[in-house]
Amino acid sequence: MWHNNRVEVFESALKHGIDPEDSLYVVQHSLRSFLMREDPRKVLYLGFSSSGQALEVVTAETELFGEALIHSMPMRKRYQKLMEGGRNE
Repeated sequence: MWHNNRVEVFESALKHGIDPEDSLYVVQHSLRSFLMREDPRKVLYLGFSSSGQALEVVTAETELFGEALIHSMPMRKRYQKLMEGGRNE
């Protein structure tokens, strides 16, 4: 597990080779975010890394660590449509 002052980064978030700093940048500077689940809280963030890569990032609230980064990968087409204001079909 990778540690950050604000968010724990789980191994699952590293699966696609995205640097945790890029993922956290998207969380902090997201263009769109969606509440996926209320309790425990799970949020999808869509945005661009500081180098311009389009990413989808998911955080979840955990009892042990608080907010944790659990998923990060290059943005899939279905989420690109949401970024453009379209529907997720």
